[in-house]
Amino acid sequence: MTNEYKLANQIKKEKQLAGIRQDLLALQSEKALDAILESPMPATLVQSFPEQDLHFLMHKIGGADFLPILAMASFEQWEYLLDVETWEGDRVNLPMVTKTLELLFQADPERLVRWMIKEKTEFFEHYLFKNLELRVREHDEDPADFPDGFQEIDTLFYVRFPEIPKTLLEKEGGAELAKAREAAEELIMNMLNTVADMDLSVYHGVLLEAQSVIPSEVEEEQFRLKAVRLAEKGFLPPHEAMGIYQPQEPSDLVPRHGHDLTKPLFGTEYPLPPLYPSTMLVDDTLFARSLASVDPAMLLNLQAEFASLVNRVTSADRRVVREKQDLELVVQKGCAYLSLGMEIIHGEEARCTPADGAAIIARYRLEDLFRTGSWAGMTLKTKTRQWHENSWLVASKLPLSFFEEEWLGLVGGLLLDRPLYFDNYRTGVLYRAFSSVLEIRESQDNLDRIIEMDRLISRLDPDITSFVKGVLTFKSLLLTLWARNRLDLDFSLAPIELSVFTPFFTALFSGEERGIIDGFKREDFLLWLGQETGMELKDIGAKLGSVFKAIFDWLEDEYGAVSPESLDSRFVAGFFLKE
Repeated sequence: MTNEYKLANQIKKEKQLAGIRQDLLALQSEKALDAILESPMPATLVQSFPEQDLHFLMHKIGGADFLPILAMASFEQWEYLLDVETWEGDRVNLPMVTKTLELLFQADPERLVRWMIKEKTEFFEHYLFKNLELRVREHDEDPADFPDGFQEIDTLFYVRFPEIPKTLLEKEGGAELAKAREAAEELIMNMLNTVADMDLSVYHGVLLEAQSVIPSEVEEEQFRLKAVRLAEKGFLPPHEAMGIYQPQEPSDLVPRHGHDLTKPLFGTEYPLPPLYPSTMLVDDTLFARSLASVDPAMLLNLQAEFASLVNRVTSADRRVVREKQDLELVVQKGCAYLSLGMEIIHGEEARCTPADGAAIIARYRLEDLFRTGSWAGMTLKTKTRQWHENSWLVASKLPLSFFEEEWLGLVGGLLLDRPLYFDNYRTGVLYRAFSSVLEIRESQDNLDRIIEMDRLISRLDPDITSFVKGVLTFKSLLLTLWARNRLDLDFSLAPIELSVFTPFFTALFSGEERGIIDGFKREDFLLWLGQETGMELKDIGAKLGSVFKAIFDWLEDEYGAVSPESLDSRFVAGFFLKE
């Protein structure tokens, strides 16, 4: 009975702290800092933060203002800061080590040096080895005979910081390099003086051991340990995290285990999930709306699952996430893939509502939903690559810009390692992750038009070597060949003289309505295509009719008001190849 009472109190306390943390993360930086410092038990509150949340809170508040909170943080929280702040790939970023240790030293100098010596010995000694040179004075040596730059602390051990080669200082970034060395020098001397004041024998031992470090071995072992710690939070090594993008067809999905979303987290040894990823959900996505409709009893486990997914995507993309904005981008991507996967699973018979989405989330793991979204994009990429490798475009050694901006952007996005939707700044970005079946279908339809256009031009079989001047796009190619045919010129891409072209231009806009290309001219273009390619007009119209309509509408908008007398080859070379 006593144990049950203690457990109930523990759960109550953890829930209270979780509620406080959630409220704090929603506050402005100054208010959040004041709320933590003014709480009845600030140290307990700070150490209850999941490491990731504390990390982002530090960047939100600012390092200098965050020092009182860092002083109360646990060693595990400190270690997480070192793990995520001081590594670039599998190499230690020494300037970032300096910056992070400097913050911790300002927060609590004696506690930091004790921790470094007792728990992070190899990491600290590796940092010293990389930054300073040691010389022990013999009993008959005069310090005046030492080379310049050596500093003493106890008349026996002398250290100096090697000068940065002048060639490096003169290169781009040399000023930042000098500034980083100066900061490292000041920090290391402060830390060594603190160690010496605490215990001179420990100070001697640290310096001597630092000189015997084998840096490659230490760095490899520290990287391994860091990878293990981060893997526990979902940050798998990139080569393993890549599996999150492994396409998974809806037919291969396996439902969750029965109690996946109902296992207790409060009052257990399971770590509570970080809250920051869940607070950044994109509200206008299907996933976010559906998550708001799930059973509240499942929400905490889903938050843990989503946070792990976000961390895995971060690792797979080799993305450095330090600022809130960096995390928001990963969360947006996760929401997009999940929303797409949910729509695919739901099917296209009816719109997927938040209630439908909540049922899908409860039935399948988020990881599987993400992979289903990846499957849709990868299926489109495979089709794009197969066409591109065997296309007339590639055989003719022409760039993708031949298909102009819209189609270039579409194909370019689909050929990326992880295909992206060509947004073209409609929502403020050039490319972004696919987020709906509608976007997949739109891209599929446009890709089909590109493939059909490539096939049509291959049937025309133009002599690309005859192109010598102008801007060659699929528009200029088709319109030039059409114009040359109707002007009784040879079938080539040679420029048309302006005097020869002007009558054709006049006839093009000779309809009853000024500046309008009438239906007869448009039909004549299709008739010419049919004659040259041997294709049925109805097939051409069905597959590319909308493209040709857009071309002629564009001609009307751009050149309908231009009189033949004012025609200048400089202003129409974008669609007809002329002298």
